[in-house]
Amino acid sequence: MKTIHGLLLACLAVLPFASGGVWADTQNPPETVTLGSVEVTATPIPEHQDTVPQTIQVFTHAQLVALGATDLRSALSLAAGVNISPGGDGGPASAIPEFQGLVEFDAFLLLVDGVPVGGAFNPNLASIDLNDVSRIEVIQGSAPVKYGATSFVGVINIIHRKAGAPGSNASVLYGSYGSSSISIASPITSSGPVLQSIAADYTQQNFSDPRTSYSRSHLLYRSAVDTSSGEFHLDLDGLILNQKPASPRPLPDGANALSPLVPTDANNNPSDAKMDQNRVNLVLGYNTDLGWGTWTTTLANTFTHYSNIRGFIRSDQLTDNGAPNADGFNQTQDFTDIYLDSHVTFSPVQNLKLATGFSYLYGNGQEQSANFQYFIAPSGINPPPSTSVPVDEYTTQQDTRRFFGLYAQSDWSFAPRWDFNFGLQLNHDVESVNASQTPTDPSLAPQSGSDSRSDTRFSGIAALGYTAWQEGVDNTVIYANYRNTFKPAANDLGPEYDPTILQPETAQAYEAGLKGTLLQGGLDWDASAFWTNMNNTVISTDVNGLPGTANGGQDRFKGINLSADWNISTNWRWQLAYSYHDTTYRNFTDLTPNGLVQVAGNRLEMSPLNLFSSGIFYMPPQGWTGMLVVRYVGSRYFDPENTVSTPAYVTYDAGIGYRFSQWTLRLDGRNLNNQRPPVSNSELGNSQSYILPARYLELSASVQL
Repeated sequence: MKTIHGLLLACLAVLPFASGGVWADTQNPPETVTLGSVEVTATPIPEHQDTVPQTIQVFTHAQLVALGATDLRSALSLAAGVNISPGGDGGPASAIPEFQGLVEFDAFLLLVDGVPVGGAFNPNLASIDLNDVSRIEVIQGSAPVKYGATSFVGVINIIHRKAGAPGSNASVLYGSYGSSSISIASPITSSGPVLQSIAADYTQQNFSDPRTSYSRSHLLYRSAVDTSSGEFHLDLDGLILNQKPASPRPLPDGANALSPLVPTDANNNPSDAKMDQNRVNLVLGYNTDLGWGTWTTTLANTFTHYSNIRGFIRSDQLTDNGAPNADGFNQTQDFTDIYLDSHVTFSPVQNLKLATGFSYLYGNGQEQSANFQYFIAPSGINPPPSTSVPVDEYTTQQDTRRFFGLYAQSDWSFAPRWDFNFGLQLNHDVESVNASQTPTDPSLAPQSGSDSRSDTRFSGIAALGYTAWQEGVDNTVIYANYRNTFKPAANDLGPEYDPTILQPETAQAYEAGLKGTLLQGGLDWDASAFWTNMNNTVISTDVNGLPGTANGGQDRFKGINLSADWNISTNWRWQLAYSYHDTTYRNFTDLTPNGLVQVAGNRLEMSPLNLFSSGIFYMPPQGWTGMLVVRYVGSRYFDPENTVSTPAYVTYDAGIGYRFSQWTLRLDGRNLNNQRPPVSNSELGNSQSYILPARYLELSASVQL
């Protein structure tokens, strides 16, 4: 391993002396999207990235190839204001994005080709697959029009190549710990009235902990049919994902660091632990030209089945005496999601574009859990199977959620150099929950409960941009916006008995910034400042002597995001991102072993003040290639009381390869300096944190036809 590590860095050091050509997307040139291109996520009206009065970043296929991106963390490693922590409670295939300093898996909106992934519940990050992706669009802050209450502090939209797009590619990969993958993407028909394409891959990903891994089989079929009245789209997506989860490391009460009793790669799950999901997704779309405008309709139906066996050692009971010291559950979950959006885009007068339509998001989730206690040594050796311990209780829950939206969005260039966006959505959300708890102890009475809630309110955005300077393709744009949105409290349908529905969280966000291009379009840059107030957030409290949750918390997020992307020459490219995020509790009561504690003025847990990343790329169309990415994450607090902190850390990713006319060979390394800091807190295991995966190397070969 050390020999390969040294060879990788040595090869990278000689890259400046290699021969070159041009920076190009040799994988799929017809789908290349450059900065300043049309983006489709910020509003229902497609706009140019360099003039839309919001902070939005676009990562093209060429950039993803240069990064050797295989997951969301590597793909967005150079995104300003975004920090992706791998794994988390969603399993080793999942991730936890941080936007504006808020580290929560459910506070942002995840889209694939404009369709919410996770539907009316929580983003299904473990299902993300980057095979045949054309670009990724990232928004800082909410998208309150069109997506309404399902977006809050950020949006990630993963966009695949169009059906029938020319160019086929295939790849194989072998990595550390016996990991491997194979993928293919190709058009079936690329001309005529019917366009079709297919993308398929299989991945086996292993980790330094031999009991942590995942295997993913994924198939995506896309088609587009051109008719006399418009274009019809059909996407069929199938996923089989089998995960063996990792364990977060515990922080004992009163300690100032993660417990040394639990080794770095210890796994405290039962021996038969799993997090499996089968997912089928059907998307239908229709676009038609009305003469005076364009009518676009999208209908998606997704069914997902989960089968989970998990366990967490108790942070306050790291004992080795054979008595139960861990809690586990055996659970099944079923989700049905339906998404419908239909809108018309038209221009009633010159320089004014309008989009108006409605959206509907339906989600039905059900869970059944068998909860138990078990003993496991803190080191994780000799874990028991879940079938060997008695069940303490059974829980069931059903949650039905409906989100209705009626919206209108305008883009008005009311004067030369001025661009004004205004959008408003009327939201009507309805939710009902039924839950039950049945103890196996006959002396304890069963419980059942239900709750329902409906909310009707507006969300919206007002944004203004001014092109202060223009010379050829270079420009400077001044922009500002205000966004108002809300989010119904998330329900992950966990194994606990909880029949209550909390009130929605609300947010008012302000953003102002400068962006533009220089050096004849060779340098793109963006500098923005934001201020977001969140109210009615969920706080920990005491309910009849037991820990519980309630509404009432207030948070404030403020900071700056800076980014630059410079095509230094035809071969070299440099990217830079820096963020300062000051995230504080304004009014928040936390439940601690010593009782309820007011933490107003403290920083949010696991939220660094400073984030920095920089990447240098050498990517000619043929010959040697290489990249180096450095990431810095500032110090963070483990707890809302800000009594325990973890130091800042730096990681290095690097890659070297060789491009032939059609073939590409490359060697990539992630976390080459093998940093293992805590990166995200568990929401299931009490006072526990997941750590960064160990150093990982991968050797890949790909061919483009």
